[in-house]
Amino acid sequence: MPVIQLTATLGAEHALSDGRLIPFTASPRVSATPLRTGDRAWIDAELVGVRGAWVIVQHRDFSFEIWSSHMEQVPSHLLPEGHTVGRVPWRLWVVAAAEPIAWLDDASGEVDCTRYASEVAPQAPVDLCGFLAGLPRLAPPSSRSGVEPARPRPPGARNDLPTGQVRAGEASLRGFTASHSGSDAVAVVFSVEQR
Repeated sequence: MPVIQLTATLGAEHALSDGRLIPFTASPRVSATPLRTGDRAWIDAELVGVRGAWVIVQHRDFSFEIWSSHMEQVPSHLLPEGHTVGRVPWRLWVVAAAEPIAWLDDASGEVDCTRYASEVAPQAPVDLCGFLAGLPRLAPPSSRSGVEPARPRPPGARNDLPTGQVRAGEASLRGFTASHSGSDAVAVVFSVEQR
């Protein structure tokens, strides 16, 4: 029986040249959330049995950033004020765990894990980069993100469905939703493209 459940929705606002923000609307015709510098990303999550949740950014050069971490709140606004994009991500991960993960809680700034761009992540990580490189093992398979963990897709796991709503201040954004459940730690991943 699953112990923890995670459902997350990624919404975005696109920055205009005059400084205004307009909502991006996810739809079945779009395969990833388009972002560029100055846009704002929002993530809401529903968490069950979770003691910690994190928003992790993966860049194409295999460096990572932790944008946010939270203890259990249902629903949880993992990016409650939105996050203004400084460097466009390649993937956005949401990780939820039954117990706090010290590596994620202690991390700050950008983490250079470029050695894992050409190495396989260890089954049992011994450092933060090993854990981050192994995030695909915590997520269900996603044809859109190209992430294929070495285990079958669990029942009820979903990726990148343009069905969710995320609160952006007083507004509501239609974004991509993903869900997953498991026993210790789980992750969902959102694909991002440069707009």
